[in-house]
Amino acid sequence: MEKYKKPEKDNLANVTQRLVHHILGMSYDERRDLLLRLESGDVEKQQEKRKGPRIPYLAEVDFVVEERAYRGMILDISEDGARIAACDIPPAGAEVRMAFPLPGSRTAHVRMTGLVVRDADMDFGVAFNRGLNPDLQRYDIKILGPHDLKKNFPES
Repeated sequence: MEKYKKPEKDNLANVTQRLVHHILGMSYDERRDLLLRLESGDVEKQQEKRKGPRIPYLAEVDFVVEERAYRGMILDISEDGARIAACDIPPAGAEVRMAFPLPGSRTAHVRMTGLVVRDADMDFGVAFNRGLNPDLQRYDIKILGPHDLKKNFPES
């Protein structure tokens, strides 16, 4: 999808166009969740639950649920959790242990534990038990942007 340029004027047509642009970039599950939140009036409550911004981050992740190993792909990450795509989706409430590459390293890995807080058809959300570990915090995920992530979070 091409990059969207925000119009200079805010009017009904421009706001609608921007909403449609964002919705077209969402998966079916993300669209359904957004619709449910909008219809229930729960939009503000959902925003309050997440403490930090999500950062796009594509990296393989190995995770273990109930002593069974799986592999997936981290789609985005924040200080408090991550969204992971996988063929096998653990149920909400499951404890997860995971390991993924340390930014900028091909050999070192970050090890985290967390709780599945959202499960969908193609991905799931994990809330980290203790927040990011010190190895990952040194990359100050709050200020990294997509350009910085490409060099700090290699895709291969």
